[in-house]
Amino acid sequence: MSNDLNERRQFLEQQLEWSKKQALILEEIETKLYKMRELAEYVLANELSEGEAAQINHTWNELKREVAQLQQELYPLAH
Repeated sequence: MSNDLNERRQFLEQQLEWSKKQALILEEIETKLYKMRELAEYVLANELSEGEAAQINHTWNELKREVAQLQQELYPLAH
């Protein structure tokens, strides 16, 4: 292979790895968003005690923080 072809192949391999990493990050975000949705649906369907509400709020805020961190990995220059 010529040098140009080697460089092109290396570039494409790097792009493939980048794409795989982005896909994994998006899957993690999706999983956390589904958990947040489940929490919201649970809150709507049930009357919560103060303790339950506090625990759900804590979990919600933790998931929100984790999503924000993943978004920073996904779009490092935008944050």
